[in-house]
Amino acid sequence: MPEEMKIKQKNTGSTSGKRKKITKKQSNEKLSTTNKKISADTKQNDQSPELKSQEKKSPENKKTINTSESKNSKKSKVLRIVIAIGGLIIIAIACGFLIPFLVDRLNISSDKILERFAEKHSYVVDIENYTTETDPNGIMGNENAYISKSSWGDNRLESIPEGVAGTMEVFRNTKDAEIREWKLNYTKENCRNYITPEKYGEELSDYVCNGLSYGTIYRNSVVVIRLTRALSDEQVEEYKHGFDDLISGFIINESNTPTDEKVEELKKDIEKDTAASFEGQVKSFEDDLNNLADDFEKQIKAATESLSDDDYAELKDSLNYVKTIPFFSDKLDKWTTSVKNVKNKITEKKNAVIANINNRLSAIASSLSESELSKVKEDIKNITDPYYDSYKEKWESKISSIETSIERKKLAAKNRTFSAGKYTVGSDIESGTYDIIAVRGSGNLFIYNSSQRLDVNEVMDVYGRYGFSTKYNNEYLGYGYTIEIRSDLVLKFEAKK
Repeated sequence: MPEEMKIKQKNTGSTSGKRKKITKKQSNEKLSTTNKKISADTKQNDQSPELKSQEKKSPENKKTINTSESKNSKKSKVLRIVIAIGGLIIIAIACGFLIPFLVDRLNISSDKILERFAEKHSYVVDIENYTTETDPNGIMGNENAYISKSSWGDNRLESIPEGVAGTMEVFRNTKDAEIREWKLNYTKENCRNYITPEKYGEELSDYVCNGLSYGTIYRNSVVVIRLTRALSDEQVEEYKHGFDDLISGFIINESNTPTDEKVEELKKDIEKDTAASFEGQVKSFEDDLNNLADDFEKQIKAATESLSDDDYAELKDSLNYVKTIPFFSDKLDKWTTSVKNVKNKITEKKNAVIANINNRLSAIASSLSESELSKVKEDIKNITDPYYDSYKEKWESKISSIETSIERKKLAAKNRTFSAGKYTVGSDIESGTYDIIAVRGSGNLFIYNSSQRLDVNEVMDVYGRYGFSTKYNNEYLGYGYTIEIRSDLVLKFEAKK
């Protein structure tokens, strides 16, 4: 027998474990003894005068005691009522703050998260909260789809390839969010199986497939977030940290959670839908490429007609681009030849301009036409293409020579040859500076200014005999001057510039 049980039996005072039976007679005897004891105590109290006095006044005392007890009872009831009312008031006040707080924390949504994030980060701009009517995917609120969706911009970024800095989608439960995250990554990973680099080129394949997804796709609980590729690693981490802090402040009340079997079924449907979607996108994509081919051929035609260097430069850039797309491999030889033909025609056009200028300058060198020379100089001035720079240097040299010849022609028109006689400047010869040369005979030369004062008195001889002059240089003949030649002397007056 356990020790604990032995101790209990000992305390009962029974070795047999049975209780003694108490008879009615024994019970009455005990009650009688007790009553006698109480009676004896009462008699002893009766011996005290004070107690006797109290006994005489006992009716009044009882009344006072009853009144006091009644008042205390009423006060106690009032106090309990006040405490109860106060408690209710405190609970009501607490609920006034607590219930809205709980309601807010229970209702997680993309607009709430972004609004609170934007309050702390001023670079978040252009927040757009979608509705079932404006949802770009047209699935908001559907079974297993997101129940709220928002997008935003980031004013730190100069350009955003996806159009927005990010999107946020909130789901009813974590499994729906996991399915969405899986779908986005599945689409991104399988894009290159359809838009293959082998057929469409590395650059175009990257462009299309990156355009189908964002740089970063991640999930926190029931929230799926996508961030643009334009963000740096540090900026991505800043977004993640901020969003995670805000999401953790909500109480996630998951509902309509699909079973594992349903999840697998949804994933299989996504695989089928994605394949069908890509096949449709490939057809649409190839239609766009065929339209691009048509546009390129129109560009070739326009450049052939304009023979513009700018149009040719754009055409060459376009050719370099389509060369990166294997889809156009059967057209590249034809296009390359067409672009070369445009270049050749532009060169022919430029050579024609060069030939035209050269021919005109040659003609002017013979005619010494100042008006034609002015036209050619203006045409050359308007040629800004660097292609002509080396030709311009040659043309400037030729123009300078022609201008010298024209000047000489002008001066020659002023030249005069006079024999013996008198001549007046202004009527017989133009005013100007002249070299005076003896061309035949000998004799005297007199030149008078407009006041008829003798300015030149020179004896000249064609051979310079007897020390006479053969030439008199830089003589200015002013308007109204008089020239007098004597004897058989013949003089030539050559105008100077």
